Amino acid sequence: MKLALAIGLLISEQTLGFGLRSCAPLAAGTFIFLVGFTLYLGSRAAGMSAVNTASVALVMTYVSIAAVAPGFIDWITRNPYTSWIDSVLVIALVAVVY
Repeated sequence: MKLALAIGLLISEQTLGFGLRSCAPLAAGTFIFLVGFTLYLGSRAAGMSAVNTASVALVMTYVSIAAVAPGFIDWITRNPYTSWIDSVLVIALVAVVY
C-alpha cells in the first residue's frame, strides 16, 4: 500500500509539478503557531495574566525563530508587507517589562 502511494506521489509530482515541498511555507507557519500557542498555554497555566502571557509567548517565539532561521527574520524586515511585525515585537517587549 505504501509503495503504491509513493509511486502515485512521484508520478503526480512529475506530471503536475506539485510536491510536498510546495507545502513547506504552510508547514513552517503551522509549526511557528503551535510553538507560540504552546508557550502561551504553558505560561497561562503558570498563573500569568493574559496580556503578559501573550507578550512573553510572542517574544519567545520571535527569538526562537531568529535563532533557528535568521534568513526568515531578514526577509520579514525587508518585506514592506511584513515589516510591521517588528513594531508588534517592540510593543510586546514594553508590555513584558511593564
